[in-house]
Amino acid sequence: MATNIPVTGGGAALILLSLQQGYRLYYESSPMVPPQIANNVVALLAAFRQLPGPPIVHMREDQPDPQSYLNYRNPGHAFETWATPFQGETVLSKTTLDGFLMTELHEVLHRGAIRTVVLIGYITDKDVNATAISAKNRGYNVIIVPDATATWGEPDDGLTAMQAWHDALRAYAANGISLKSTAVLLNELTAR
Repeated sequence: MATNIPVTGGGAALILLSLQQGYRLYYESSPMVPPQIANNVVALLAAFRQLPGPPIVHMREDQPDPQSYLNYRNPGHAFETWATPFQGETVLSKTTLDGFLMTELHEVLHRGAIRTVVLIGYITDKDVNATAISAKNRGYNVIIVPDATATWGEPDDGLTAMQAWHDALRAYAANGISLKSTAVLLNELTAR
């Protein structure tokens, strides 16, 4: 995994993408990869919450379709219990895969003088992918924490969750996006 972008020295934000219960409900018959995402997200949140200043941004998908698990009227709209925002943390709504498209994410990061975004959350090959590309196109340094992202298989496409996850990680590395494990990132954060 590439580890060339430091998170030390300030100017980094942790962005949690679509960590909502509706995804597990929608994909309930498909295994999630990697299964340890909850523990890694909890550890990263705890580390970032101890630092002075780096913002934590929770992106919530708000689907207008009342039948969607991610519609605000449905229980699946809720954040995962292990990824619930604390008071004072930024929560932004999105209606597309891209965390920047039609949201205030860029403005929030700009106000905080953020140059590096650390992306974690659901879905590795969709929401994380679209947001990573958008961030890179806007000039941000992008770090993805693969073991703090997760995806599910797409049986109709003939892809297992593991294949989709690995394909996404290969594409990130090929496009100059830094990949760091939770352990590596935690070591960097505690060295601050």
